[in-house]
Amino acid sequence: ALAEYKNLKSETTVLYNNIAATYAEQHQYAKADSIYTKAIRINEELKDKEKLFVNYNNLSVLASKQNDHNKALEYAFLAIHQLKARKDSSMIMLMLRNISGIFIKENGNWHCNICRK
Repeated sequence: ALAEYKNLKSETTVLYNNIAATYAEQHQYAKADSIYTKAIRINEELKDKEKLFVNYNNLSVLASKQNDHNKALEYAFLAIHQLKARKDSSMIMLMLRNISGIFIKENGNWHCNICRK
């Protein structure tokens, strides 16, 4: 409340992220989702790609925990779009592994459409 009152937007988003993570740990997914979304709105306004990456990645994990694989994939791809290819190449690889894990979790045995014969 103090960060909001003082209009400390960047700090507010960090606090929102921490609060949402706490709700997620308590399995209060709807509350967590709502608070992550508040942080995203502010971070989009601030054009803070690093914090947007964290927010979208957290939403991806949250959706995956709820077995909403389509939403998890959507958020994972949004997270990747916040990264810079050269600077963040290792994080991009990590996210691609996470995306592969979501596909496998959803389908049991996922295969690339290009590879199918």
